[in-house]
Amino acid sequence: MTKVQSQCYCAFCKNERKVSLKRHISFMEVFTALVLSTLFSFIFWQALRPEAIAFFVVCLILMELGTHFKFRLGIICPYCGFDPILYRRNPQAACQKVSGFMEQRRKDPMFYLSNKGYDKLARRKLELEEKKVALTASLNASNTNHSAEMDALMKPHLDSQSAERIENQDVKQLPPF
Repeated sequence: MTKVQSQCYCAFCKNERKVSLKRHISFMEVFTALVLSTLFSFIFWQALRPEAIAFFVVCLILMELGTHFKFRLGIICPYCGFDPILYRRNPQAACQKVSGFMEQRRKDPMFYLSNKGYDKLARRKLELEEKKVALTASLNASNTNHSAEMDALMKPHLDSQSAERIENQDVKQLPPF
């Protein structure tokens, strides 16, 4: 038996979600359509008739469409509206779709009342900003300490005799180029 759903992360908002892995119908769906068509044939005509084949084909088509739509709609992120399949075809259209989704979500009052975890995106950005500010503050504090230490190490310690000797040296003129 294969796995039907998998946990994955959105490529845009990095939120964890479940995705349907099943793109097409399997043998079990074909068998179910066969049993359904046989059952309806016996219900309507009290015998197995050739019309059951047409019903079987219609059942297969509807099951395939349902499975494909479930996969296609399940791959779109419910938190940000990012569609990776659309992104592979046309990145600008995917960007517009995400922008439209965010704008619609911002205007929806039920967004603020839902408990589906839609607020994770905004929180994550705030957390990243707070971490960035804290990191820059700690780096600035450590840089001031290190710069004072580096200045002390870089300054030559000259005694008075060395300083006089350097001042009294003849500076050689370099030839012009």
